[in-house]
Amino acid sequence: MKIDIEGRDTACLDSLHTLPRSARPTYVSVENVNEAHIALLAELGYTSQKAVDQQIIHARYMGQPDLLGNSGPFGDAAVHLSGGTEWVDAPAVKALLPLKDRTVTGEGIWYDLHGRLEGDPAVLTA
Repeated sequence: MKIDIEGRDTACLDSLHTLPRSARPTYVSVENVNEAHIALLAELGYTSQKAVDQQIIHARYMGQPDLLGNSGPFGDAAVHLSGGTEWVDAPAVKALLPLKDRTVTGEGIWYDLHGRLEGDPAVLTA
């Protein structure tokens, strides 16, 4: 599930508390990597996480107007700041904060936080 609803991302992510863990999506992505989102994802069971630099993805699609705004790979294919596709735990992502402003335009930081729900959905409960 990709969450990008300008200013309401946290509320949407928090609403996953209303679902039993077995009904939550396996993968979730939210705009902005911050301590609150890292903690909330972990609390919801998304203990494997990645910080994804969206500016790099955006730069890759420059000159390809049909792909501008594309969020890039998702889930296991998403590329963590390390340059690989491995998942790390919440403390490892938190240790990356504050994230560097590497934007070409100087308009600010553009990262997404990805999470993977851990555990066997058949035995996870609310």
